[in-house]
Amino acid sequence: MKSLNEDIKQGQFKNIYLLYGEEDYLKKQYRDRLVKAMLPEGDTVNYAHYEGKGLPVGEIIDLAETMPFFAERRCPRCAAIFRALCSVAGVGCKTPTP
Repeated sequence: MKSLNEDIKQGQFKNIYLLYGEEDYLKKQYRDRLVKAMLPEGDTVNYAHYEGKGLPVGEIIDLAETMPFFAERRCPRCAAIFRALCSVAGVGCKTPTP
């Protein structure tokens, strides 16, 4: 999380972040801080949230590769994307552990 804090502080963001761990409130706190730092207040056009089984991985990738609308970046947020990518790749995946 030290690296994530530095990215937020400097305004220099990676292409993707994987937030995982046992403390749900910490994951939510970092997620919210990251989204707030990346997008202007109230920007709903460049923000998308996906969760649940059967995530449309292709659609999410297309959205991430699309140019943002009057903003610097897009921010698709995907709960459980790690498992969805594994199922698309046809491999068995376990949730990553710290």
